[in-house]
Amino acid sequence: MDHTGGLIESLMATGAILVLACGLYLVSRKVKQIPYPVLLFFTGLILSSADFQIFKSLVLEPEMVLFIFLPILLFESAFHFDYKEFRKILLPGFLLSTIGLIVSALIIALLLNLILNLSFVHSLIYGAVISSTDPIAVLTILKSIGVPKKLQLLLDGESFLNDATSVIGYRIVLGLLGTGAAINSDFVLRQGVFPFLYTFIGGLAWGMIAGFISSEFIALIKNVKAVEITITIILATLVFAIGEAYLHVSGIIAVLGAGLVLGNYGKTKISPSVLHDVSEQWEFFAFLVTAVIFFLIGYEIKLEEIIANGGEILLATLILTVARFVSIIIVTIPFNLLSNKKNKIPFSWIAILNWGSLRGVLPLVVLLSLPDDFENKTLYIQFVLAAIISSMLFNAITLKWVISFFKLDLPSLTELIESKFTELLILQGFTKHLTKIHKEHEINDAVFEKHKLKVKEEILRVKEELAQVTLGKTKEEKNILYEQEIERVLRHYYLQIELSTYKELYAKDIIDEQIFSRLSRSINWQSNAIDENNTQFREYSHNVEQKLQKIKFAVNNSQSFLRRLFGMSNDFLAKQTYLYYKARMLGNEAVLDELEYFLHEDNEIMKKEIQERIYSQYKRLFLFNLKTTNMLSIQFKDCLCDIDEKVYTCEASAFIEEAVKKLGEDGKFSDKALKLMKVSL
Repeated sequence: MDHTGGLIESLMATGAILVLACGLYLVSRKVKQIPYPVLLFFTGLILSSADFQIFKSLVLEPEMVLFIFLPILLFESAFHFDYKEFRKILLPGFLLSTIGLIVSALIIALLLNLILNLSFVHSLIYGAVISSTDPIAVLTILKSIGVPKKLQLLLDGESFLNDATSVIGYRIVLGLLGTGAAINSDFVLRQGVFPFLYTFIGGLAWGMIAGFISSEFIALIKNVKAVEITITIILATLVFAIGEAYLHVSGIIAVLGAGLVLGNYGKTKISPSVLHDVSEQWEFFAFLVTAVIFFLIGYEIKLEEIIANGGEILLATLILTVARFVSIIIVTIPFNLLSNKKNKIPFSWIAILNWGSLRGVLPLVVLLSLPDDFENKTLYIQFVLAAIISSMLFNAITLKWVISFFKLDLPSLTELIESKFTELLILQGFTKHLTKIHKEHEINDAVFEKHKLKVKEEILRVKEELAQVTLGKTKEEKNILYEQEIERVLRHYYLQIELSTYKELYAKDIIDEQIFSRLSRSINWQSNAIDENNTQFREYSHNVEQKLQKIKFAVNNSQSFLRRLFGMSNDFLAKQTYLYYKARMLGNEAVLDELEYFLHEDNEIMKKEIQERIYSQYKRLFLFNLKTTNMLSIQFKDCLCDIDEKVYTCEASAFIEEAVKKLGEDGKFSDKALKLMKVSL
């Protein structure tokens, strides 16, 4: 009975926290200066002094956070971490999370030892874990006001990496301390470096292998949302537990590795119709965990204990701030000196990196797991709690003002043009819709003419606002700058149309995961080429006959060991090659349809000459792919005769499935009637 009563109290407490979280989340959307994790933290802090009975049953146990909450937060972060984007800040992010973290930990340990006379090695453990930053609250602010994407990536990437490096550093120092032996080079290798390598590399290998296996298993399942989501949950929780308890590797590294593999390699394995649901489900899990953790951290802080050691705690907080600033400077100055202009980290970014270094749950969990007889354990925990309070109270709340001071919240020229381009797309799309509903007699002539005029006025507004974008430039500078940016925006837009076509073909099972991955890589390559002002299309280096000769050689040369090993026959390779170029052709065709629409419209805003140049390039590419598929169908006639039949079958199945789903959702027919239905096309 007592056990049941305790369970009910815990459920009631959790429910109360989630009610508060929902309310505070809605408040944070109105009061955008303060992110909801900060509101949750201070609500818990305020309620702790009132001593509410309902929350006493729910305690933030280190084991619960370490084996349940932490894997969810880490996996969600890793799953949504785009490695292609991360590569842009890989080097500075890696340097900040390794050299920066080591410098910060050493400064903290040295100053605590010199000023407060605390043990250098014990303080080094504290320094290793407190130097890890938590981006949740910061990124909430950054995304809400729109700072440069690269700065967001840098903050997120550093935090993503230093979660691992800080815990590994903590384990190394703790291992060295626990032996009590004299420390020399041989000892450091045996007790420090080798265990570190095993912990890190072993954890990464285990996580990546588990992520790969899970990805391949998910690939066998088609459009079963419950099962696919469940597999991701199993992966996140078990990879951490097995790594920590049985393999004795870093569970944190393992779950990050698993999330990275599933979120990058495995995303093409997840059914296209389910992928969005998987992503949203993990965002929901992260919301729940963040709510409980930040509230309980605030609720379990004993302010009277912190006030009792106020002098030491204030000094430790100042030392942490100094250590963070010095570590960033030590990393960024040499990096800027050795980097080209494009990759340099501006001073304003350095300020945000310093001011945006909030502390979260990880340092607290790690220090709570220390042995009870660890020297000054309570004091170090109070240091962490004070760091959390100060970063939440000052840094998180004032970060928006710091960003505004450096004018990082101002949109770039590309973003302004993209915004106006989006408005134009909506207005032109609505013009077509307005004509349609008028022809269908949904609105009369008077209403149609009235709102048609209003839409034209809105289009004029967009033109006038675009003219303000390049204000202050000479006419020649304005034309060059505007044309460069509008062309970049347009090319990215048409690439997304092309990618949408490939996603649709993949969802309909016309192309498989292998072809879709290859097409996606091509889109990513082109996107990077556009950003770097390089040539977008590599296909121009070949004519069709040369390309066909290469394809014939690749298809017929199927005697290699690897192809025999994986059973890749000539017919299979011919079909894959044909479907690849057919998909490219359909993607080009979708872009051309969109371009033809714009070319027939009044496009003073988007420069008709730019549209025509892009159109001619896509037209040339379309004809190249069309000729390639035609020549392939002639060259490999016997094995390709059933391909278009497969396309028809897939299209018919997709149409029937979508029609049945819509009829069921609309309630036009009963579920039983739909199940009894048999349609053969």
